[in-house]
Amino acid sequence: MRKKSLDKLENERNIIIKSDIYRVGYSRELYGKEIYNYPIKRAGPSEIAIELKDGKKIFFDAYEYTSIQKLFFLKSITEKGNVLVEGKLKAMMSWKRYKHL
Repeated sequence: MRKKSLDKLENERNIIIKSDIYRVGYSRELYGKEIYNYPIKRAGPSEIAIELKDGKKIFFDAYEYTSIQKLFFLKSITEKGNVLVEGKLKAMMSWKRYKHL
């Protein structure tokens, strides 16, 4: 199951052109709510929002992904770019134990 989830992250990353990304964060932190309704209510945020420079927004449910998978995804879309990472995702990227990824 872990490999399947990582494949999904790879697919999400591949549809996004890195230079078009303006900012990334959890929808709850950026907009005060999750945009889509999910069948299972979660205690914490799980929907990630990716805002593009042209104003478009891409949302995906990251609930089934581990912290390491989310961090790998974030680092891959923000490397060599001028992308704002906000809220808990920004804090996650500064975790010392994940600096080697």
